[in-house]
Amino acid sequence: KPKFRLGASCERLYCAACTIVVTEFAKVVHVKYDDPSVTYIHQIADNFCSSNFDEVNNTTYNAMVADFCIQFNKEFLGYKDALMVPFEQDEDLLNVLQPQSLHNKFNQICTSVGACERSFFEFSTEPANKFQSHWDDKCFVCQAFAENLQEQVLLNRYITEGNIIPIVAATCHRLNLPAPYDALCAPMTVGTLLDDIAWLGKVHVEAVLRKDKAEKGFADTVCEQIHYCVPWMDPMERQNEEAKQTMETAFE
Repeated sequence: KPKFRLGASCERLYCAACTIVVTEFAKVVHVKYDDPSVTYIHQIADNFCSSNFDEVNNTTYNAMVADFCIQFNKEFLGYKDALMVPFEQDEDLLNVLQPQSLHNKFNQICTSVGACERSFFEFSTEPANKFQSHWDDKCFVCQAFAENLQEQVLLNRYITEGNIIPIVAATCHRLNLPAPYDALCAPMTVGTLLDDIAWLGKVHVEAVLRKDKAEKGFADTVCEQIHYCVPWMDPMERQNEEAKQTMETAFE
């Protein structure tokens, strides 16, 4: 089987960097909600990346996130307005950190500045190729979960056994999947599954840093190991395997 370099695509990482910046901005907006000295969103946006972001988050995220945030300071590109307007139009800033509110802002802001394709925020259970034709709903949810997690951990400056746990636990929150898929997502954020996925995520980051190659990507590896997905098998191979199992059963 051919091997390929592990890691997420540049397009998906660039998009994820935008969603991280939007999330961090939303956190500051939420904190400043009752601050009498803050009347307008632009008061938060003016120095968000140059001061707050660097001081608070530069030890958390890597250079791609910090560099992307700086783009929002450039008014002539329209990035600053793109960031502020959805928050200015939001009449319920008290709940700005709720999944649906964040998801809407990811879609509005990150697509308008060209960081994301709208399809990146759309969950589908339609197979995109023959290798997905055997996936069920549980597998599609797990694949989306693992892809989102991969982007997040690769944009963190350091990943340890301790700091990856909350990243995994918040994945369903970031995805904001519609019902009933959210119910399939939730078990991956608690208990043994949470620990297993966190460990696989940490090992994956280490492999990416070593520039390792593998036969399977992160999502397939995770979802097959936690039994949310079944490995793809060539139809002829599957037919032969089923015939073999039938014969073995007959002779038992």
